[in-house]
Formats: sequence, structure tokens, C-alpha cells
Amino acid sequence: MKMKSSNKRGTGSVKNRVEHARAGRNIAAEFEKNLKAVFDLVTEGILVSDPETKRFVYANPAICKMLGYTSNELIGLKVTDIHPKYEQPFLLPGYEAMAKGEITYAADISCLAKDGRIVHTDVNSTRIYIDDKCWLVACFTDIAGLKSTQHILSNREKHLRLILDQSFDGINICEYDFKTRKRRLILCNDRYAQMAGRSREELLAVDNLNDLIIFRGSEEEGKKCLQSIKNETPHRGRCSWIRPDGKENYYDWVSKPVKVGDRYYIVGIDRDVTEYVRAEEQLRKTEVKYRTLIEQIPAITYTAAINETSTTLYVSPQVEDILGLTQAEYEQDPDLWGKKLHPEDRDRVLDKLKKTHSTGVPFRCEYRMFAADGGIVWLRDEAVIIKSENGKDAFLQGVMFDITELKHAEQALRRIEENLRRSKDELEERVKQRTSDLEQVNKRLRAEIRTRKQAQTELLVYQSRLRSLASELSLAEERTRRRIATDVHDHIGQNLAMAKMRLQLLAESVQTAQDRLIIGEISDIIAGTIESTRSLTFEISPPVLYELGFEAAVEWLLRKARKQQGLKTDFQTDGYKKPLDETVCVFLFQAVRELLVNVAKHAHAKNVTVSVYSRNEHIQVAVADDGVGFDTKKSESLQPNPAGFGLFSIRERLSYIGGNLKIHSAPGKGTEITITAPLAGQERDTGGQTDEHKNNIGR
Repeated sequence: MKMKSSNKRGTGSVKNRVEHARAGRNIAAEFEKNLKAVFDLVTEGILVSDPETKRFVYANPAICKMLGYTSNELIGLKVTDIHPKYEQPFLLPGYEAMAKGEITYAADISCLAKDGRIVHTDVNSTRIYIDDKCWLVACFTDIAGLKSTQHILSNREKHLRLILDQSFDGINICEYDFKTRKRRLILCNDRYAQMAGRSREELLAVDNLNDLIIFRGSEEEGKKCLQSIKNETPHRGRCSWIRPDGKENYYDWVSKPVKVGDRYYIVGIDRDVTEYVRAEEQLRKTEVKYRTLIEQIPAITYTAAINETSTTLYVSPQVEDILGLTQAEYEQDPDLWGKKLHPEDRDRVLDKLKKTHSTGVPFRCEYRMFAADGGIVWLRDEAVIIKSENGKDAFLQGVMFDITELKHAEQALRRIEENLRRSKDELEERVKQRTSDLEQVNKRLRAEIRTRKQAQTELLVYQSRLRSLASELSLAEERTRRRIATDVHDHIGQNLAMAKMRLQLLAESVQTAQDRLIIGEISDIIAGTIESTRSLTFEISPPVLYELGFEAAVEWLLRKARKQQGLKTDFQTDGYKKPLDETVCVFLFQAVRELLVNVAKHAHAKNVTVSVYSRNEHIQVAVADDGVGFDTKKSESLQPNPAGFGLFSIRERLSYIGGNLKIHSAPGKGTEITITAPLAGQERDTGGQTDEHKNNIGR
């Protein structure tokens, strides 16, 4: 008996499992049908693919419209068929990882439409299981119009979450048993589990969802819900859940009952409105505070009906401070606002108000109203239309600011601006006249500048000519000196020598001592005259300069300075030949003589050194002393000196022959003056001298 009983139970168990499997398949088919119905209503494109074949098995109307395919054309295509080639290297690894459950997929992906267009989409994908079979569901949002504005895309993503794991709302499918009042969860997304404060596995493991989630709602709401399940009609409502941590959260839900055979299933979408509910509660608590605050601001706050005259529904007490009308007086005559409008502003204001009523654009206008005492008050009115819960226009909410003082200031500012404009015009006219005068002055100045430049050019030419003339004059003077010295030496000196010789002969023939004495005195006078003539010859033009050359003449000058001024002198040379043109040789000799005279007169020196070297085809003469020195910046030595040659004259002459002068001196540290001039054969004005003459001068 026990064996038979056992067999009966075994046979019954097999039948039950077969029936349960058949019922499960029916449930799955009916569930799939209803899930597709939900997907068909979604405005985003949805594609369901088989991860094993990577082919699409379902496409909702939205994705067909987005890509230009029919549903039959999309079903059977591979996942890679609707994406451009450049997306596929990134697409396939992500698809395979998501199929394995390693990741969830959410990214911006380019799709390839049937006509070849590139459609930019935001794709969010997840896995769902139906009858233990895994399917990949992808939701496509066309973001082509939002590609360049990331903040709009971000806001759109918040409101278009996927209906499953990526959805902002909790989605669930439950089996409901009328007899036991049990709800068994058979599918839910992660958001639903988060809202319940449980894991998905915990929720799916229990036979009755009420054992884990404590629902709170009114009894009437519960009856309506049961009735909707029986009638298979959608139902929505609000309830609260007690989470495992003890917190009470509020949710708005919508459900769609589905009957499959004798079983009832409920597809539900729950939205967490806890913050909204608490905000409503807080809003109610702060409403009194808000009204008090509104009544304290320095402006008139009002609400008005949406009609032609904008009938006043409420006005804040500030109306008395601004218009002189009490709150009660203003509210007793609902059309008082329109009556108090200034006639010149009435039509303009009412036209703007009409536009706000018809289009919903905010009302912004500045206008005048008559106060209780008849005065005019300027107001800036800003208002918006407040809508009711059903989306219809409820009333106009606005604020009126007193801008009378601002308008008076603007009027004063306009008067100032007008005065400034007139002043500006007058100033521009004066500037124009002054500009014309300046242009005339500029013309005269330009003409004067041209004249001065021409005069300057001519002056430079004259200076150049003057330098040339001075050099030629100096050279002519030196030639004249030389000729005079030669004549004195050759004629006067020789004649005196002959006279002396004749006197000596005469003295031998004279008999008396008295005559010989007289002749001797005359002979001594002639001898002194001969010596003076020789000295005068050297003073006028030293023969040594022409007979022995420049360096020998410098040594002669140093010997003379040592003898006459008692200076200790030193002469230094490199021993090389230094051929000089006559002009250069004469000028250098005169310059050294003048510098030695300056040392004797002004330097108070004990030692003087003259160095003569050749440097880069130039002769370099340096005169250095250990005298008192001077400040080269304050020195006036470079100015022309009528009494002597002067450093100024030396520099000018050097400039003419292509040379230069450098001065190194400081108070108490002596002075060194260096003269540089070109050697013979360099390009310069030679004054028509022959090579033979120049070589003779340079020896």
C-alpha cells in the first residue's frame, strides 16, 4: 500500500511539473506579449537581441521610425548591421561583456540608418531573463539635436531613464493570488530593489513580497487596487513603504493587471516621491512664512485672474505705501487696476497683457498709475502665468516695483545727455576748427623743417668745406713758415755769417786797439743775431720734421720741453716705419706740440710720455701725463679756443683727415690723449701730393 501510494504521489508530481512547465510557458508567452506591448508604447527606440546569435528578435515602432526600417527588416539583422564600421571595434567587446553579465552598457553610439544617415543615439542596455532565457534589451535615444549642448542632454537623460535597470523608476512584475492575497515577485529592475532596500535576489526568493516590504495606504486605496486587478484596468496611486532601516518612503505607482489563464499578473512602475511629499509638507509649513515675507518686501505682490481686465484676486499690503490705497479698498474693486492705468499707457499695457494670456510669455511692462491722491506713480510690473495641476492656466502671479524715482532720474539723465550731446557737437566743431588750424600750422612747420633741413645740409657742406679750407690753410701756413725759415736760414743767416767773416778779416788789418775792440763788439752782436736767426728758424718750421721725419721731430719737442719746462719726458715707439702724408705729418706734429704746451700750462705734471705706434694701417700717438687731470664730462676743452690750437680744433682736423681723438682723464689721476690718423696709402684726400713727396715726409 505504501508502495502504491508512493507511485501515485510520484505520478502526480510528474503531472504537476508538466502542467507547471506548460503554465510557465503560457505565462512567459503572455508576459512577453505584454512586455512587448509596454515596449511598443515607449517613445525611445528599443531593440531586443539574442546574445548567442547577436541578432535582433524584436524592434519597437520608435526604433523603426528612427532608423527608417520596418520591424520585419530589423528582426534578423545582426547587431553590427546597424552601426558604422568605426563603432564596431568598441561595440562588440562591450556587447559580449554585457552578455556575460560583466558590465552594464550606457554610451553615445552612432547608428546607421537604412538610407545611410548617421543617427547619433544614447544607448542604455541591460539583460532580462524570461523563462530562464537571457535577452539583451537596448534603449536608443536620438540625441542628434542635443549633441552640441551637453547640459540639455544631461537633463534629458534624467527624465528618459530605461524602464529596466537603467530606469529612474522601479519596474516590477508580480503574480497575485486573490485567495491568499500574496504577491510573488517574478521580475524587477535594480531601481526597484534599491527602493525596497533589498537585493534583487532577496525579493525574488520570497513567496510573498509583503513579507519583506511593509506597504502603507488607505483602506479605500486598497479596495480600488483590488478592483482594478479584477477588472484588468490600469490603476495609479500613492503609498508609503517601511524600509529595513525603518525609514518611511513615499511612492507614486501605476499598475497594469494582466490575466493569463486563471492567474493574475501585475506590471507595476513605482516612482520615489519621498522628497516631493516632504517638500509639499515643508511647503505647507512655510506658506505662512512665505506670505509674511512677501508682505515685507518693498513691492506690491499680487495675483490676478486671466481675463481681459486682469481682475485682482489678491494684493499685498504694500499697495497702500505705494499707491495710497488700502488692501481692502483695492480688493473691493477687482477692476481697480485697469481703472487706475494712465490713459496714455492703457492700450500698450493691455496689449502686452493680452499677449501674455494668449502665448504664456512672461508679462514685463513699465507704466504709470494714478495714486489715491491723484499723483502719478511709475511701476515696473513683472508677472508669470501659474498653471494648475491639470496643466491649465490658473492665475497671474506678479510683482509691481515703484520706479518713480528711477524714472525721474532717467528724465534728468536724458536732459543731461541732451546737454552733453550739444556740448559734444560744439566741442567737435571746435576740434574741427582747431584741427584745421593745426593742419595749417603743420604745413608751415613742415615747410620750415624742410627749410631747416636744407640749411642744415648746406651747413654740413659748409662745415666740410671749412674743415678742408682750415686744413689747406694750416698746410699753406706750414709751407709759408717753411719757406720763411728757409729764406731766413739761406739768406739772412748766410749774409750775417759772411759779415762776421769780413769783420774778422777787418779786425786783423786794424792797427789800433780801440778799433779792434769796436769790431769785436760788432762781431759778437752778429754772432748773437746768427744764433737768434737759427732759433727763429726752428720756431717757425723745425727742419728736423722734414729732414728726419715725424718721430725725430717729436723727440726734439720732448728735449725742448725737458729743457724749457723742466719736465721729465719719455718717448716710446715700436720701431716700425710709419709713412705719412704731408698733411697728416704736419698736423700730428702741431697737435703733439699743442698737447705738450697744455701739459706745461695746465696739468702741473712732472712726467710726460709720448708713444708712437702703428695700429691696423693707422698711426697712434698717445700723450700721457701725471698731472691733476680733469672731468671729461664737464671739461670745456673741446670748445673752440681762439688763443690756441685747442682740443676742439684737434678733433675737427682729425675728422677731416679720417682720424679721431680719445681722452681718458679724471681729477687727480692724470690725463692720456690718444690721436689716431691713417698712414700714407689709405683712402683720403691727399691734397694732390706726389708719392715721392709723401715718402720724403714719412722718413
